[in-house]
Amino acid sequence: MSNTESTNRSVAIAIVAVAIAFTWLGYAYLKGPDYKGSDGQSILLLHTIIPIALIILLFKLRHIPQVNIPVYVAMALIVIWIFVKLLNILMPFILGFALAYMFRFVLDALMEIPLPGGKRIQLQRRWARLILVIITILALGGLAIYIPQVIDQSQQMGKGIAEFYNETLVPQTQLLVKKLQALDERMGTDVIEKATLYVQQKWAEITATATSLLGKILSFLGSTMGTVAGAAATGFLALIVFIYAVKSFDSYMMGFCNLFPEDKRAAVIRYASEIDNNMKSFLRGQFTVIVIISAISTLAYGIIGVPFFLFIGIIAGICNAIPTVGPAIGGIFAFIALLAGYASDQYAAKWLLVRGLALLGVIFGIQAMDNSMISPRIMSKAVDVDPLLIMLGIFVGTVIFGFWGVLLAIPSIVIIKSCIEVSHELRQEEQMEKYAEEVVEHE
Repeated sequence: MSNTESTNRSVAIAIVAVAIAFTWLGYAYLKGPDYKGSDGQSILLLHTIIPIALIILLFKLRHIPQVNIPVYVAMALIVIWIFVKLLNILMPFILGFALAYMFRFVLDALMEIPLPGGKRIQLQRRWARLILVIITILALGGLAIYIPQVIDQSQQMGKGIAEFYNETLVPQTQLLVKKLQALDERMGTDVIEKATLYVQQKWAEITATATSLLGKILSFLGSTMGTVAGAAATGFLALIVFIYAVKSFDSYMMGFCNLFPEDKRAAVIRYASEIDNNMKSFLRGQFTVIVIISAISTLAYGIIGVPFFLFIGIIAGICNAIPTVGPAIGGIFAFIALLAGYASDQYAAKWLLVRGLALLGVIFGIQAMDNSMISPRIMSKAVDVDPLLIMLGIFVGTVIFGFWGVLLAIPSIVIIKSCIEVSHELRQEEQMEKYAEEVVEHE
């Protein structure tokens, strides 16, 4: 068989393999990774072994130039599908390595602390590690002090709501009913009587509805407890992964790079280095934004009179790092704290309304300030990414991965941007090398 016939045969096989892969991808993305058959059983065609086999097949065909782009696209889409399918299993490892990376980031930042005027404080790794341990202990100690107070305040809020219901709402309702009955008698109508009779007749239906609602609430609480238990198990496994990852993070990264052929290893290390640099810039900018928003929120909440304003302000700053929904989450915490203060008789109802309106204005004001001034200036210097691209990434991440998609959208964009930049640089270098070789040959 001639070389031409062998090449044509390889191309034909590759085209068939790519067609099979994209056919499977269309079916897999249409049904979704969690699709079950009519009998409730998993479908063999969507078993994890099928996409893994397709990746192995496509990996062997990646060197054929006629189909290398479709092959890489198909492999990327298959990897994304497998990742979504196994997300619950992989989550402890993702969280563990993410925490280990954050630990290294903070440690590196403490080893070289910038000062005004361009000066820097250089610390040895052991001293930076000691400072980080002290900061962690102080943070945990602060939580240990604040959490019991928050729990006590929540209990007081529950008692305050019960007292408000028994001492204010019920008497006022009874008084209103008596006034309506008196008005009914003066007008010579029987509207109140008919309403009372109607309620009595419908009492059985109301009771049944309340029982059904209670059952739904209990079912929701049961599923929530299951979710909490699953989250606790995930957190425990992530902690174990974190402990091992912190000790051997660099070894794991080098082991990952060694999986690639020796001639590609330098390029892989370059990709990893660029991702690391851009990710550190992103985290540095995000940390700066969190500190600024936390300081502004703490000051504003303290002026308004929100209980535990320091704790709530820090939470608001941290939640602000979550795109789209973060500021709303921080605002909910602030309003809960405000209600807790009212329930514990720290201020009257009219001041609750005033403080609530002021808090609403502060939340929207801080968000507007962050969107227009703080984040654009800081994050544009840290990571050069178009805001519309970030918004698109958040929407796509939300649709595919839910909450984790919202949280990981911007880091994923940073990684993709780094890969594109390095790929462009490698292509330019390759073209320059070819041009230099051609110049040498002509000379």
